[in-house]
Amino acid sequence: MSNVPSIDKSSRFKAVQAEIGRALGALAIALVVTAVIVFLTSKSPIEALTQLFTAPIAKVRTIGLWVDDIAKLTVTGLAFSLVFQARQFAMGVQGQVYVGGIAASYVVLSPIGSTPLGLAAGVLAAMAAGALYGFLPGIAKARLGANEIVSSLMLNYIAIELCNFLMRTSLPKPQPGVLTSIDFPKESVFPALIEKTRIDLGLIFAIVSVIVVWFALYRTSWGLKLRLVGHNSRFAEYAGIKSTFIMVSAMTASGALGGLLGAMFVQGQTWGKLTVLF
Repeated sequence: MSNVPSIDKSSRFKAVQAEIGRALGALAIALVVTAVIVFLTSKSPIEALTQLFTAPIAKVRTIGLWVDDIAKLTVTGLAFSLVFQARQFAMGVQGQVYVGGIAASYVVLSPIGSTPLGLAAGVLAAMAAGALYGFLPGIAKARLGANEIVSSLMLNYIAIELCNFLMRTSLPKPQPGVLTSIDFPKESVFPALIEKTRIDLGLIFAIVSVIVVWFALYRTSWGLKLRLVGHNSRFAEYAGIKSTFIMVSAMTASGALGGLLGAMFVQGQTWGKLTVLF
């Protein structure tokens, strides 16, 4: 008989219940505070609260905005979570979004963008650019001891200014002086899952990303090593785990997710083109 203790599934269920309870409690508190403020400031508090709670869900377009934001915030959270699993606090997702958006734009505005391969090529280019931008602060931390928070934050500003520069100098624009690119070919824009809303293929990418990240973290040896490095990097080194490689690979994978988010912005129904400060 094995002496290895079995996993207590009930404790995991209780933890999920606790998290849901905390979220619902926070929501209830927020609603109570909102109601108090409305009653103190509005001449028609009942009508105002009715509009607050019913108007948003009465329009499909508004629900589409919510779903689109949820998809993007989900990928953002995944990008940060990979780095945090290794107890690194890189803040470079914004820069990875920008370089991803730039890379996707150059690909889809090239001849390939008007072909059936344009959409996938743009996404892959964005992920590759984001991965490289995540790799840079990771390797700087591993080889030079650079603080990952400072380096990743500085790279954010570089990416934003690079986008501004390229928009002004090289990307095709609908007319001079306009700081947006021409519209992307329809073959390279994410198709809408629900017509006349921003619910597009990005939602599918977000769902797939959740599954892939979960699988990588909890069903692969790489994920186990990443979590061990995060819990105790010195012990991981004693166990033969190359902490440096794991850390850099986590930041690179995080960057790929940031690049994907950039593609979701510029190739999605939100824009369908590259704009300054998108």
